[in-house]
Amino acid sequence: MQCFIITLLLAGAATALMLPPVFFLWLGLLGFGVCYYHWRQAESWKAAFACGWWFGFGYHAVGLYWIGNALLTDPEHFGWLVPVAAIAIPAILACYSGAACLLAWRLAGWVGGVLLPVALFACCWVLSELARTYTPFTGFPWNLAGYGLAVWDTSIQFARYLTVYGLSFMVVFLGAAWGTLVYREADGRLCFSRRQLTAVGLIFLFFALADGYEDGRLKAIDSSGSPPATTTLLRLVQANIPIKDIQDQQQWADVIQTHLAMTQVSSEYTIPPKLVIWPESANSFILSREPGLRKEITSVLAEGSYLITGSMRASEKENGKWKVWNALEVLDHRGEIVAYYDKHLLVPFGEYIPLRWLFFFMDPLTIPGDFDRGQGAKTIHLPDVPPFAPLICYEAIFPFYRSQDGEKPQWLLNITNDAWFGDSAGPYQHYHMARIRAAEQGIPLVRVANTGISAVFDGYGREVEMPLPLNTEGVLDILLPVPAVN
Repeated sequence: MQCFIITLLLAGAATALMLPPVFFLWLGLLGFGVCYYHWRQAESWKAAFACGWWFGFGYHAVGLYWIGNALLTDPEHFGWLVPVAAIAIPAILACYSGAACLLAWRLAGWVGGVLLPVALFACCWVLSELARTYTPFTGFPWNLAGYGLAVWDTSIQFARYLTVYGLSFMVVFLGAAWGTLVYREADGRLCFSRRQLTAVGLIFLFFALADGYEDGRLKAIDSSGSPPATTTLLRLVQANIPIKDIQDQQQWADVIQTHLAMTQVSSEYTIPPKLVIWPESANSFILSREPGLRKEITSVLAEGSYLITGSMRASEKENGKWKVWNALEVLDHRGEIVAYYDKHLLVPFGEYIPLRWLFFFMDPLTIPGDFDRGQGAKTIHLPDVPPFAPLICYEAIFPFYRSQDGEKPQWLLNITNDAWFGDSAGPYQHYHMARIRAAEQGIPLVRVANTGISAVFDGYGREVEMPLPLNTEGVLDILLPVPAVN
């Protein structure tokens, strides 16, 4: 039993190394193969659940280690939660992979052959990822298995047809296929199944050919002469402000001035930027109540240009309380707020406390209180600008974007503040998850992060230019790409 637990823990931990920024996909395939093999050996539902749970615990413990960085930004308030997060979060998320193995074990008697059990195992894993995405209060689709393919331009093209869950199926299916090559004889000896090698080899060949086809398709598109970009010039401002300065009310004016100074740096383009984009947390003032500040920060804009900034919005008092939203606001060159968007997918235990009556002891996490939830996804229209859909921070990790008004935008804008993650795997994971959203939707995604990584992806999920690296200050001027042609 002890060997069983250690093997699955190590397999799960190794599998997490296929994720950004390491991308050791071969370790992920090997890890899923080990999990599948032990799942096939399970003789009871408890053993099947334990197989998935221990594997999932190792996977999430390594893949989400960076959560400790976020808590240590204010160790006085949050330091005591580091060991809780290191154990409790992986333990809770492991229940989903445990449930996947349990469900697959229950259904395994209905399928036979070489690859049908493998497909069943992969399907149940994907169902667990869907449950992890949409479970109330704990929706957290971070580090889905499909993100192990996010580093390859060709592989992520399948997300256009299959979404990231289809990529997850591919990864788990290919990994579990290795587990079919080894079986245990009645005397306990492990043997190599040559009979199944051909079937598994053909499956790998099929995926290799499909990947090659996508590579050829991308090359044909690039050589077709299609316009690579619109005439809309963007300026991405990455000020690299420390989290302590963002939280310090005495520093708010200096944070604004830093962004304002970077907005005015010279450009290689002869035309002014149509959109100047500041990240989440660039402004902590309630702009609707600061007309003087609005005029100051937009005075450097050319006529007809706009400033897009992360901000906070607040309503009038209701029953003695303020309603406050984590928002994105659009200002014209006269300082008028012409559009806004309120974040509606909030971070549990970060931006609000679910079931507060039960988790009252976590109140310090959301000082001075919960954010309110926005009405939903929306498409913003500005004159002479392709319509776009905002995604604030955490919202970029959710697939299946749907605008509230039913209109598909021509590009996505993700503003974020990843300073919470420090110099860890967290910002890279967040970055590549946003990249997959562009490939899924077939439209460009512009990502502006306070500390990085800021970049622009085309409608195929490819970097248009070199991104602004993590923990650096910089400005990126770039023409907005056109959507994917097919």
